[in-house]
Amino acid sequence: PPPMKPLGAAAPPTPAPEPPQASEISQDPSESIRHEAAITDGTTCVAKASGGIFASPTSWEEIGEVSAGQTVIAAGPPEVIDGYGMVPIRPRGAVDIALLDATAGDRARALALQEGDGVILRNTFTPESASALTLEKGRRGVVVRMGNDGAVLVDLQDGHAPHLIRGSDVSKLAKVPFSENARVMVKQEFISDSAQPLALRSGQSGTVLRVDEDGDLLIHFDDLKGEEAQQWV
Repeated sequence: PPPMKPLGAAAPPTPAPEPPQASEISQDPSESIRHEAAITDGTTCVAKASGGIFASPTSWEEIGEVSAGQTVIAAGPPEVIDGYGMVPIRPRGAVDIALLDATAGDRARALALQEGDGVILRNTFTPESASALTLEKGRRGVVVRMGNDGAVLVDLQDGHAPHLIRGSDVSKLAKVPFSENARVMVKQEFISDSAQPLALRSGQSGTVLRVDEDGDLLIHFDDLKGEEAQQWV
């Protein structure tokens, strides 16, 4: 007969389960979207890693690459396409939501502002402040103070005291570096944001015709003719 188990002897240890293989692990894109629910049209995001820029959320055609640490502007909320969370970005294209950090984008946008900068409200919202006033999209103002926590104090010249815009709401502001009738020049080649996009070359110059509620510029370029002369950037 087999030997008896001694009294008080410990049971043999249970073997540890095998770790899952990479092929068995998949990320639920809805989890990423819940974590990045703050991403909407105009949200500033920072890329956490390098990755491809696709022609659209539904396209596999790569039209460029985003680099780690690069700031991008969302053109709308994320969409789940074939199991991937895709975020449309400006001026065109889409990137995987797993690459983006919206919170870091708010901090980056705040750091890009300085006292005296002109800003425009991209959205209508009620900031978390004592006044609890609703601020209307399209209002313009001036940054009068920067906070260490990413908040900014903005004077909208609306008869009220300057409004405190917390870091979580900074993405609702757009910096307005140019005013109407300002002369501008293209520093490096890029694609315009017009309905019919056009490649703009370094050295082209023009005049700002309009600044919209998003801070985008309508520019009349000196060397272009007809409808092409006016381009949104």
